[in-house]
Amino acid sequence: MKPPLLQRLHELSPDLVVISGDLTQRALSDQFKAARAFMDRIPAPVLTIPGNHDTPLYNVFERLLRPFSRYKRHISRDLEPVFSDAEMTVVGVNTVNPFAWQRGKLGRSARARPRRALGEDTERCGSLRFITRPNKTQRPTRS
Repeated sequence: MKPPLLQRLHELSPDLVVISGDLTQRALSDQFKAARAFMDRIPAPVLTIPGNHDTPLYNVFERLLRPFSRYKRHISRDLEPVFSDAEMTVVGVNTVNPFAWQRGKLGRSARARPRRALGEDTERCGSLRFITRPNKTQRPTRS
């Protein structure tokens, strides 16, 4: 029997599943392996970006020098993936700040990245933004 989420995904048959971080609680290898095994059962392409829980909390050395090494080993080497098909382009933007575990970071280059990835292809593109943790300086906007 499939878990309810996987059953529903099979029923919906989505074009893409987006997972915006926090695949783990403490960035432990076993947690990443379990997340990878679950993601492998999703019946659609998966675009994922890391969350702050996907970087080591207690291993300060690894957190500062190689914060995404376990994520890259088990989930994806690409921290800011792009998915594109005939109908959409989805750009993942990594907002994790390894130096401030509780706050995300959305710098100027990260904000410009989706525009660069989309280029001039604005005819078929709407705007959908997903981040794991909002930046304190961001305010919600209404469209």
